[in-house]
Formats: sequence, structure tokens, C-alpha cells
Amino acid sequence: MCRIHTLRQTIPIKSLGHVNSYAIEPEPGGDWILVDPGYYSARSLHDLVKQARASGLRFENLRAMIATHFHVDHLSLAPLLQDLTGAPLFMDPREKDLIEKGVPDLLQPILDAYREHGMLPEEIQSILEHHPLRRLAAAYDELLKNTRIQPLEGARRLGNCILTPRHTPGHTPGHMMVELSLLPREGRGTKILLTGDHVLPHITPHVVPYDPRGDMLGRYLESLRETQRLYAGVRGLPGHREPLPDTGARASELLQHHEQRLAEARRLLEDRGPLTAYQVARMMRWRTRYSSWEDYPPPERFFAMGEALAHLIHLESRGLVSRTGGVPVKWRATPL
Repeated sequence: MCRIHTLRQTIPIKSLGHVNSYAIEPEPGGDWILVDPGYYSARSLHDLVKQARASGLRFENLRAMIATHFHVDHLSLAPLLQDLTGAPLFMDPREKDLIEKGVPDLLQPILDAYREHGMLPEEIQSILEHHPLRRLAAAYDELLKNTRIQPLEGARRLGNCILTPRHTPGHTPGHMMVELSLLPREGRGTKILLTGDHVLPHITPHVVPYDPRGDMLGRYLESLRETQRLYAGVRGLPGHREPLPDTGARASELLQHHEQRLAEARRLLEDRGPLTAYQVARMMRWRTRYSSWEDYPPPERFFAMGEALAHLIHLESRGLVSRTGGVPVKWRATPL
């Protein structure tokens, strides 16, 4: 049976603390695959190497890496590991296309939309200077110049397991989960799911409108409904925190959470509108340890603004809110 080792890395993102990398070992002492290489820092690399050795994994046997999505805490260590091992990197083709645009072209449309929707120029500049993606741009440049990136599509056999990528857009446009299934002779129907950041315990994966013209939250909710349907009762290994005993049940909780967020955003527009998305972001009750918007670090403002805008865009798709013309754009609740 395939063995899965959890390799937990410390990362310099206070709101998360750690990221989980997973080693898939089809046969004890043999070749292995690393899912989500991790964060480009000395501490993260040390954690990864130390835990891999404690699990009996040899880096000369690393045959491939898989990234569930392009975020720095899951991907930015890949170029260094490929230099050391020669292991190719596999991603969803949509995610590969996204990072090939380069960091500036990835962030700028989002920040332009934030400006259009009321965020202050000085806050946007601060986000640009402190965003983790921008701060690790050199790692992504290395990734694009020297790393072999291959698309991961279709099921593959690993020893007595089948590895299947599952496209789950929302957290990022090309996010994917990795499903591992035992072959029938080993145990019919047995599955385990590496969920990346699609489904997490206790915390809600953020949804940012990477394409401000599209309904990213709508795509995420659709992905959650599919996860709820396909993976009821299936154990999940997430990108952060502890394992999920029932991935489908957690997907149900996240669907409920977003319905509550959507209702909250519409109530704000009913009670105080019309409002900009920036004003909505400042008023929404985020689950955070910060007491006021002024206390939010720039990356947290980036995510809060993105969440607010994503929810308003989805409410618009349901016909529950509408937007005004001009800049800044304002939103109002439509009559029911």
C-alpha cells in the first residue's frame, strides 16, 4: 500500500504558521513523490529535509513534485529542490499558464480592480511592497527560467495506488486536489484526498478575484458542491493544520459559511449602501485576531478586500446586488 508521510514546514506567514507537504511512497525505501514542495526559506527547507530523513526518505529517490496551486507557501521551494534532485514539477495546466504571466502581470489586474473599487492608493502600494508573491518574485523567475514544469492530467498508477488530479478552482484558478485510491485487489473504494487549500479545517480558504471580470467565488462554490458529493466520508490531508476526518462534511460547512458571508454583505448594502467594495471589506466581521482595519498587515488587507469583492461579484451574478458606474464603483442591494 502507498505510504503517505506528512512533512510539516514552518513558514513566515503568521496567520498560517505551517504548511503541510506530503510524500507519497509507493514502496518502502523506494522512489517517492512530493506534493506541495513548500516555502522558499532556510527554515522551511531544514524542516522538510529533517522530517523526510526521519521518515526514511532519500532525496536521491525523489522522482517528481506536484503543486496543488501556485501560492508561495506551496510552490516556491520547487526550483531549489529540482536543482538538487532533478525531479520534474507537475501542475494543473491552468495554474502553469497563470504563473507564466509573471508576478507583476498576475498582481497588477487585481490591484487595479481594488483601486477601481475604492481601496486607497497608499494601501495598494503597501500591499504591492509586502505581498508574499512579490517578495519571492525571484523564486518564481527561477521557476520559469530553469524548472521543468509539466501538466498533470489524468490518472496515474503508483505501485498499488492510483493518483488522480481533481480540478477544484476557486482558491486559485487552477487549484487541484490529489486523490489516492487503492487498487481493487488491495481494498475496493478506499480513498484518501490531499486537499491543498481547497478544503481546510477550522479556517476558510480565501477567494480572490484573480480575474476581476469573472465570478471566482461562484467557481469555488461549485467546486465545493462537487467535493461534498464525491468525498463524503473520505479522509482529507489538507495544506494546513490537521487531517480532515470527512472532507465532504467540511465542504458542506464551507458552503454554509459562504452563504452567511453573502447574506452579511447584502445586509450591509441594505442598511448602509450604496458602498464601495473597500467599505464593505472594512465593515465585514472577519475571523481575525486584529481589532481594527488599521491593525491588519498589508497581506491581510489584500485577502479581505479580495474576499469582499468576490462576494459582491457573486451576489451580482445572483441578481441580489448591482453596481454603479464611475470610479470608485459603488454597490447597492437590489429589491427582492
